[in-house]
Amino acid sequence: MIFMRKAIFLTLIFLTSLMAPIAAGATTETQFQNGTTSYTHTFSGSGNGSAGDLSIPFGAEVTSAEFKLRGDASRTTYTNFTTNAHFGGSGDGAWSGSPPSPFTSGSRQNINVDSREMELKGNPTDSGIDLGRTQQIQSKGSAVQNTTGQFMANGDQGYTGLTKVFPQLSVSTTASWNYIGVVIMIDDEYHVMRYTSSGLYQLPTILRINATTGAYIGTANINTNGCSSSQYYKISDAVVDGNNVYTAHGSYYYLTKWSVSSSMQWKCEQSWSFSPNYVTGVDIDESTGKMWVSTYSYQAQAHYLNEVNKNTPSSVNGTWTLGSTSTIPTQYGAGLVVNYPTIIYNEYDQSYKSGSGYNYDSYHHYFTFNGNFIEHMGVKPITEGGHYGLVEADGGKLSFSCSHYSTAYCPS
Repeated sequence: MIFMRKAIFLTLIFLTSLMAPIAAGATTETQFQNGTTSYTHTFSGSGNGSAGDLSIPFGAEVTSAEFKLRGDASRTTYTNFTTNAHFGGSGDGAWSGSPPSPFTSGSRQNINVDSREMELKGNPTDSGIDLGRTQQIQSKGSAVQNTTGQFMANGDQGYTGLTKVFPQLSVSTTASWNYIGVVIMIDDEYHVMRYTSSGLYQLPTILRINATTGAYIGTANINTNGCSSSQYYKISDAVVDGNNVYTAHGSYYYLTKWSVSSSMQWKCEQSWSFSPNYVTGVDIDESTGKMWVSTYSYQAQAHYLNEVNKNTPSSVNGTWTLGSTSTIPTQYGAGLVVNYPTIIYNEYDQSYKSGSGYNYDSYHHYFTFNGNFIEHMGVKPITEGGHYGLVEADGGKLSFSCSHYSTAYCPS
């Protein structure tokens, strides 16, 4: 009887052991030989590496296995491209040399690189639409084209387009007309700044011209009143404010205030420095009374528009970027008009072009305020000749005179 009970007990143990693998089959083992649940191997170069040794219990039956691999860099370094030289200089094309490691050469297509900025290169063209000719408009539908005012609108309200050219004023031949600079209008006279050389590095002679007939009246007396030459040389723009005139100095840092007497005598009153930026233009918006000063930074290679305090113009209330070399290719700003929200900026290109010599061309850039930003609307080449200054005359017209002495660059 005792032996029978032992047999039954052994039989139960045997049957239980047969069921054990079934219970073990439901267990997922993720343990490596070192007791961890993951294995890490760092590659210091190319080659093969161990996948780790799994620890499997004695007598276990492996029915499936799964491995999840993930690769991470054990060390990461970055190279900061911060200068034009890293991209082969300004412009576009291919380059080779010693850019930051690990790069040894590179290329770019249709990309402009300048002033630590990269942008898609545009497709510039000098062609434009002349709204003074009906042939330029293929289909205007119900719109009205005013060929006199050179604009289009839903209805003719008698506007005048920004690009309309008015009849030129012929000046008497008794006026010595060479190396002409900025032209401004005071009362019924044009005051024309004339120099003895194209560099404008002298105190100008101010010619007085009748604004209606073009007759030569004579010259205005200038009293520098202790102002230094850098405060009256190289005048690039001017604006009239009552009995005062403010002048911008394109190759210097100054904005200078002059008083003009009833007898048309000029007197230097005060100057304000915008160093290290050159002053390229000045205007006072008639509708708001605000004073605006344009400047150019050689370091940033960019043109700026500044709203300034009229009493102390060196106090800047706000600054906006008019454009870098991708928008305004040269540094030669020479004239500003602000009729909020419209901005007109004169680029007097005197840069040297290989194979063709120096240029003496003006381009009027049109901008508009859009909220807190300025948008570049377009540019118009000026066929009447390159010039300094951009000054409003009567009826919102812009006045200037071709500045170079040679008829090769100025109309006869």
